[in-house]
Amino acid sequence: GSNLRGQLGLGQIPKKYIDVPTQIPNIPEMFSVSCGYHHTTMLDYDGSVWACGNNGFGQLGIGDHMNRSVLVQIMNIPKIPKAITRRSTRPNAIGYCANSQSPDIEKPNI
Repeated sequence: GSNLRGQLGLGQIPKKYIDVPTQIPNIPEMFSVSCGYHHTTMLDYDGSVWACGNNGFGQLGIGDHMNRSVLVQIMNIPKIPKAITRRSTRPNAIGYCANSQSPDIEKPNI
């Protein structure tokens, strides 16, 4: 896939398109992955959200507008229980949005 904006989380690599499966080094085991146009978010088994790629509009939710070529943990949100993630029209969506888009989270009835 395309890594033009760092959305694969592989760091600064010279190759902008990756055509073979490639493991992202030094990250926790992930539970779910959601890909945007030029960014990616992931949910790990501990409930932490990670993001990388284009951040021109703050869509990574990390408090600035700088692109990230490696996964960064989003620190300003609570951990997301796996129980509230669900499938949406986008496969494996983790239900996180940072720029006022409709999230794919169903809030549990408490």
